[in-house]
Amino acid sequence: SNIKYGSDEIAIQHEEQEIVLSCHSPCYGIFILSWGGMVSDRLSVGITADEMEVEIAKLVGVYDIGAVPVKVTKKAYGFGSKWLLTFFNVYGNIGEVEANGHFLYGGDPVIRVDEIIAGNADIYPGDYTYEVQTVYIRKAPGFDSPVTGSFTLAFEDEITPTIGVDASADDMKRALEILTTIHTVNVQHHMRSDQIAWVITFTHLVHENRQGAGDIGLIRVFSSSLFEPSVTRIGVFENVKGTQPMTYKINGLSQGIAYYCRVSAYNALGYGLFSATSAATPRGHPDPPLSAHASIPLDSGKSLKVVWTPVENDGGSAIAGYELEWYSKESILEVQKITTSSTDGISEVQIVRTSAEKQGITGFFTLTFNGETTEPIDHDAPADGMNSVESKLKRLSTIGDVSVDRYLSKVPIHNELFTINTGEHILQRMGAIDLTAALSISDIIFIGEEVHDIAAVTVSTVTLNDTYNGPPANGAIIYKWAYGYEWVVTFTSHVGKQSLLVGSPSESWAGSNPTINIFRIREGLQPLSGTLQLSFGGEKTEPLPYNADKTAMKDALESLKGIGEVIVTRYDNSNGHNYFVTFLTELGNIELMSVDYSQLTGPNAKARVATIEDGQLPSNFGRKSIGSSLINEYTIRDLQNGTPYYIRIRARNSEGLGGYTTAMPALLAPKEQPSTPSNVQMFNLDDDSIMITWQAPENDGGSPVNRYLIQWDTDEEFSNASSPNFHKELFLTTKDGPIFCHIINLNGVSSSIARYGRVIAFNDYKWSEAGSIVSATALARPPGPTKNFKVIGTSGVGIMLNWSYPTPSCHK
Repeated sequence: SNIKYGSDEIAIQHEEQEIVLSCHSPCYGIFILSWGGMVSDRLSVGITADEMEVEIAKLVGVYDIGAVPVKVTKKAYGFGSKWLLTFFNVYGNIGEVEANGHFLYGGDPVIRVDEIIAGNADIYPGDYTYEVQTVYIRKAPGFDSPVTGSFTLAFEDEITPTIGVDASADDMKRALEILTTIHTVNVQHHMRSDQIAWVITFTHLVHENRQGAGDIGLIRVFSSSLFEPSVTRIGVFENVKGTQPMTYKINGLSQGIAYYCRVSAYNALGYGLFSATSAATPRGHPDPPLSAHASIPLDSGKSLKVVWTPVENDGGSAIAGYELEWYSKESILEVQKITTSSTDGISEVQIVRTSAEKQGITGFFTLTFNGETTEPIDHDAPADGMNSVESKLKRLSTIGDVSVDRYLSKVPIHNELFTINTGEHILQRMGAIDLTAALSISDIIFIGEEVHDIAAVTVSTVTLNDTYNGPPANGAIIYKWAYGYEWVVTFTSHVGKQSLLVGSPSESWAGSNPTINIFRIREGLQPLSGTLQLSFGGEKTEPLPYNADKTAMKDALESLKGIGEVIVTRYDNSNGHNYFVTFLTELGNIELMSVDYSQLTGPNAKARVATIEDGQLPSNFGRKSIGSSLINEYTIRDLQNGTPYYIRIRARNSEGLGGYTTAMPALLAPKEQPSTPSNVQMFNLDDDSIMITWQAPENDGGSPVNRYLIQWDTDEEFSNASSPNFHKELFLTTKDGPIFCHIINLNGVSSSIARYGRVIAFNDYKWSEAGSIVSATALARPPGPTKNFKVIGTSGVGIMLNWSYPTPSCHK
């Protein structure tokens, strides 16, 4: 990279969300939106953009007088519509608006909310956004009795005292700050006729040493004891996701070049003055030398010489020297494991819903998750057990562990509200629709959490088969069976938000306009958040996010002066990660890294470092620091003769030692000239041949002797030794020795002249000096012993003798 100039603009990013109503044909009815525990009025499918702005403003609140909290634009979407919401004066990455489309009908309507752009309000280093959550209680429409009772909350496995539904903001603040995991919160209290909400801003967690803990876990409702629980809901909503303190980095710069920076602020009137100019120089570890070559010096059998080329990239800081290391056997590398963990977070929950206009769905459907599709699932498959939705999902390699519950799907009786008293059998309509057109005898209906069969229907009333035991209702919404099922899928082994399941019709799928829809009813939230820092050699890394990938972990560790090069692999554990760090450049049993996880948040959030394998220094290890960048060669002395060594070289600058280059050849042994062959002798065999024998040198010079040169001559000065008929090279195999010999065949005319002989050894490095000079004269002698003599019995009274001609040869 060679970036010389650049600029950037950092601005508040406003959250954008889109409400999408899709219909296969014209659809009708109403839908309801909710946010922060508050619920909108009933909204028509034809609601305008201006009307939607008012409804969203009611949900999120107008925080600044005269400011518009949201801007809405609307456009057609087939038979449906899209409303794009842009949030102003509600800053940060805010929770998604929730849409309830149970009251829509016609054209298989589906309504959903998509986050188009995540909001961000952090625009200067150190700036962060507080986590904001809402605990809310609300009654189902039509159930007007006051909300009473109590509940307890939990945060990071700590449980509050009992909290009454009439608790003030100060009461809620005290109850939360009792927890050992929370230091301070701010609480606002909101109340409507049927809705109560406590808006909680997390300002400081106990284990933080600074503010800005990131997207922390949700408060959970641990227990509740509420009046009329069947129609009273208590829940928690994440209004704004918290963020880590902002950092700003410029990447892709050239090392060793000073860069000058300045900043100017911007508002509605334009840019202000620039700040004072500040400068910094990017620096890092140097690259290893481009190449290195090892050789054997001539003056010693216990030395090796290494020469290396200069470093091409000094990391932005001048090379201060080099470090040489040598050893005769590969070392055992140190491996340490960094583990982040916590107890469980919030599991993702999705609903697979089938419905039809009349009873009689048949056939099968499939579910797809992250590219894998189940076997066909029966339209009325059980939740678990044989051929269940759970068993079919678990066979996918992408799904992990899930738990599934099954319920009847339901749909509201459109355009009508009802009244009923406790202990009665009669539902009375409040509007004017003809109930006989909407309901039939034996239909299944739902009132609150109670399920009833219809005994009779008139134009204005519904008679139940049994007594209604729930709370009295005045203007309640009544649901009927939608002739399908709802399978509630909980992703128990997954962490965080999951991809939405995809439902598709399969073999023989049929019915009266049968539909398959998937809804997310609870977004998964990872239990861990925040950052951690690692220390080694007295230095700390920059804060690393809880879910740092292996590359980020590697870069952070290699930025420390005490670490040159590591290999990092990452694996998921139940709620965190395991990072295996293999040290390549630091040899031996090195110190254990330490981890600071005070900024790591989550239930029982922890991080630890353990040694998986102690490093061991390699055999015959040595090290030499060279304090000058001008030196590019060094002779290593006092090595073990004949032992092969690895040699590697690292460069050093102000940021520490970089990676290494291994000198070639990779294994090289110190060698020297072998000593002369020992016990050299010469014998006459007959009148035209002489034998010379010898044994290996006492010192092979550090490398096995693999060749001998045998010379003979009539001249004691060996003036003819280079001639073809006066020398012989003997190449050895592993089976040769320990006594070696060679037979010299002579010309009969000169055989009576004495011959002088000598032997020279070669160890693949150097020839030895010539050994002792010996001599002999060819003379006729009695024959030698016969060879291969054998006696074999041929019969009870005879034997057979075998032998071969007595020819001379070398006996080894």
